[in-house]
Amino acid sequence: MARTPTRGSKRGRSGKKSGGRRSKAKRRGSVHIAFERFKSLITTVTLLATGALIGSWWIAWREADVPDQQTIEFETAEPDRRLKVEVLNGSGERGAADRVGDLLLSLNYDVVTVDNADHFDYGVSHILDRSGAGVMVSELGRRIGADSIVVAIEPDLLLDVTVMLGSDWRRLLADR
Repeated sequence: MARTPTRGSKRGRSGKKSGGRRSKAKRRGSVHIAFERFKSLITTVTLLATGALIGSWWIAWREADVPDQQTIEFETAEPDRRLKVEVLNGSGERGAADRVGDLLLSLNYDVVTVDNADHFDYGVSHILDRSGAGVMVSELGRRIGADSIVVAIEPDLLLDVTVMLGSDWRRLLADR
């Protein structure tokens, strides 16, 4: 038997649920939600890609904008090159520069100047690298037993090394 709809019943005339429109709306709502999620996904991917692009550009720009750091490239030891050495007496003892100059000549260095320093109260003997010949200057320091080597490049002097004798200059001759 066919049922006839009653006044408070949920079925309409055709026997279908009266919520037909709601189900379409629900379907539209789920499509709308899916579309909104897709838009959010596309926006997120776009923002990430843009951030990566800007970040890589920023890094490249910063690296290109950084001024070159000043570095001293030390020469390698050249067997046929002799260092031009200046020996200055800062100890005040007569003949100190001559004795150390003779030692350097015997070690095959080209001693171009033996003279007094600007004053005689140097406490420690040290070597000044005047031309950036670092490895060769270090070797000179090792050979004469000088512990203090300072890079003080002055191309106008036309020499490689200044040996500044202090009051401890005798220890430079101790092993000789």
